Amino acid sequence: MNFIDCASCNTSLPEHSIFCSSCGNKVKCPSCKSVLSKEAKYCSQCGSNVEVNKENLIGEKSTIKYHRTKDEIFCEVSLTNEVGKDGIQSLIKNITSQQNTPYIELNDDAPHIENHPLNDDMNITSNSVDIDRDVSIQKEELEQIQQFPHIKDLEIILNCSESEWILIYAYYESDFAKKAFTRQSVRDQYLASRKTTSRVNNFENNWKNLFKLYFATLNDEQVKFKVDNLNNIENLINGKKKGKARSIAKNTTSSKENIDVDQSSPVVKKKKQKNNSNISYSLVTELNLHPKEKKSLKEYYETYKPKDNTETVLLIVYYLQKVLLQEGINENMIYTCFKDLSLSVPGIRASLKNIKVRKGWINTSNFSDLKITQSGENFFEHTIKTK
Repeated sequence: MNFIDCASCNTSLPEHSIFCSSCGNKVKCPSCKSVLSKEAKYCSQCGSNVEVNKENLIGEKSTIKYHRTKDEIFCEVSLTNEVGKDGIQSLIKNITSQQNTPYIELNDDAPHIENHPLNDDMNITSNSVDIDRDVSIQKEELEQIQQFPHIKDLEIILNCSESEWILIYAYYESDFAKKAFTRQSVRDQYLASRKTTSRVNNFENNWKNLFKLYFATLNDEQVKFKVDNLNNIENLINGKKKGKARSIAKNTTSSKENIDVDQSSPVVKKKKQKNNSNISYSLVTELNLHPKEKKSLKEYYETYKPKDNTETVLLIVYYLQKVLLQEGINENMIYTCFKDLSLSVPGIRASLKNIKVRKGWINTSNFSDLKITQSGENFFEHTIKTK
């Protein structure tokens, strides 16, 4: 929307305004709609007399009829002069541009069914209260939309778990919890920006966990937000609540205050063992170590001859990354592989650090996303002997 400034008080006004909403000064010529200079008596473009003679208005009255039902708003106005007409047209234009009023008609010869005298300041009483209330509601809704950043900005500034991202995409898809939405529409929006193999595989589990706290079914396809926990989502979006990015080796309990139900890596089921460094590891039950049409981990292990735990860890990471094409390899997965091979579990964190410092075979800059290096790949493929 474009704006103009009142020549009298410098208030910024919508471009279609005829009068200033602050001081009442006429800002445009009623004949040609040209912008008027300060204290102008005649229009510099068409020469029309634009000075208001208020003495002529004494004793004259304008009337308005306003009717509202559930489905429509009807406004009928009878005015005594062009000055009043321009003013009310500007008012109606401002209201309808904000709230899409279904129908408003302005008529100079409208029948006076209900007489409500209008004074010089165009004050409307009685049913005008409904207009003010509706405009106020629309402004509140507009402010609510403006208080949340664009979803693309959130993707840059927030550090959230994958379940929290699904929740955020659902909130935006529902027009900030005002509309119904579908699981598929949220999935499409989420994966359009954050698609990886593990996120595709774990979307269903994350959705089910979120559903218990935040969603309610409307019909076979549509769901809506529950009102109980909306503050959690809004605080997360506005940065008042910290996002919970994926962490490993910790069992957390979901609650209404804790929305970290992330399953962006395969689901961790049971806590099994503590090592000497007091780090607990858990079996990753969804990790498929016996895939169809590929060698199982046991077959792979039996093919090679790792001479110690260092080479065994290298073999496991190589198998997960190169054979299973697994993303987000972490210590829980390595622990699961040792259990599958029926081997004694070493201090995994210490082994990984030792490999990085002494061998340089594995990149351990992120223990939630371990990757084999080029030197590790070369050593495994050309140095470790096969049986």
